[in-house]
Amino acid sequence: MKEEFSLSWLVQNWPMWDDIYIKNIWLNTESRDIVRILEDMDTNVDIEENYIDIEQNIDKFHCMPNRDSINIDKAIQKFMSYCNEEDKAELSEVLESDRPYENFRDAVYDLGLDNKFNEFKDRVSAAILYNWANDESINVDVDMKMIDLDKEEF
Repeated sequence: MKEEFSLSWLVQNWPMWDDIYIKNIWLNTESRDIVRILEDMDTNVDIEENYIDIEQNIDKFHCMPNRDSINIDKAIQKFMSYCNEEDKAELSEVLESDRPYENFRDAVYDLGLDNKFNEFKDRVSAAILYNWANDESINVDVDMKMIDLDKEEF
């Protein structure tokens, strides 16, 4: 039987919400190595030249979900559903600005909701990674709560 990964460990090693320079993250399920592919790696040749470990051990590496797996608009709406009416109104206002996500994050901090939002992001990440691990047949110990944006909490 393959060794389990704790869901919290996967979440901790998946910075796709905030690190805009990461294109992909590869997980070696045998050694637990994490390989981060940066945005400036444009071609498979670039990746193979710079990340030889993946090419030589392709059966051990699994490409984790990328940034596109996060539906930011849905996440923001779901997070706001947990906020009081006053905070919701303030957050709704910044979503109509030129840079809604950046201004939303600033407003979350200004309102003192940053810890609540970070916990929310971790729970959404947990659901994304849990579903991915199941699809990849990776054993996961569910050691944290999840929020699936398409379902209710579980």
